[in-house]
Amino acid sequence: MKHAGWLLLLIGCAGGEPVETDTDPVVDTDTDVPLQPVWRDGVQAMFAVRCAPCHTGYDFGGVQVNTRGDLVDVPSSTGMAYITPGSLEDSYVWHKIEDTHHEVGGDGERMPLDTAPLDADETALLSDWILAGAPLQ
Repeated sequence: MKHAGWLLLLIGCAGGEPVETDTDPVVDTDTDVPLQPVWRDGVQAMFAVRCAPCHTGYDFGGVQVNTRGDLVDVPSSTGMAYITPGSLEDSYVWHKIEDTHHEVGGDGERMPLDTAPLDADETALLSDWILAGAPLQ
């Protein structure tokens, strides 16, 4: 059990969860600070599972999601960037996920298509990443 603190720290660093900084295992009085989500820590993996099965080429909506560079500051068919660092309202991918894309001049269906919407954790990961400036690492 003496290594439990290190395990929590390593798990926290790997997954974007809060890092445990409290040294007293009995009384949790610290203020855990969530890590900033990055492309290479979860966002890319989520896109690979939820988006890339269809968006690996330009056949579907003219966008692929293989790299951060495929999305960040790249204009969509609406003229709005797929991802605008720091802004959900100016990120077309966010509108497609939230099914508000018609309100900003988009077309087609909510994404991901023909499957369940992103769950709360996936939506939070994407939102946090965009709002943090869509960092690569």
